[in-house]
Amino acid sequence: MEFHHIYPKDKKNTWRDLRARNINYIIGKMKEENVQTLCKNCHSLKSLSNFDKFKDIILSNQISIANMENIDEFIYYEIKNNPKYRKESSRGSQHRARLKYRIKKWIKKRLIIDVLFKGICIGCEQVKTHNALSVLEFHHRNPNIKEFKWEHIAKYHLEEILSIIKNEDCVCLCKNCHALIHSKHFEQYSNEIFGESSSLISIINKKFDNLRNNITSFKFNN
Repeated sequence: MEFHHIYPKDKKNTWRDLRARNINYIIGKMKEENVQTLCKNCHSLKSLSNFDKFKDIILSNQISIANMENIDEFIYYEIKNNPKYRKESSRGSQHRARLKYRIKKWIKKRLIIDVLFKGICIGCEQVKTHNALSVLEFHHRNPNIKEFKWEHIAKYHLEEILSIIKNEDCVCLCKNCHALIHSKHFEQYSNEIFGESSSLISIINKKFDNLRNNITSFKFNN
């Protein structure tokens, strides 16, 4: 879970600023600054205005691996000719070029997840490219062979990216599942956090077991 300011203008403190303070002080400040709790998935969806703006292009059924060579022309055409993006188009060729690069990264990410992971988070099997592409990430099952970051390889050709992801043994996880699988301390101290008698403990343990099993059992298609 994360904290989200409903109105950005009210934000005066971060969690880092508050976490060492008295609990009543923290609660008071959060009420004062109109803070709500959101899961990582929901928090991310709240802050991705560029993705939302161009979602129709990014998720278009007209784009597939088979016609990737036409992707630049398709993006340029949509930005320049679709009335929905007239304001963006009027800002000049350099701005359109920057937008094309960002949109193209999203499209590559969608196609990769659709092809390798059937378009879903393999952890919870609930989050999909067509309803929440922006919260899907890549997780290295073996951190010892981790070499790439998405920002570094997103500019590569699609076939090269597909090969890298398979060679580095990555799986697709939503932000919630990705955070959970790395939350070693949360799992280790869940009894202390919630109390040993809490009914939440069995739910948490089951969630971790299911998540690990889904990650471990996933296999790439040849």
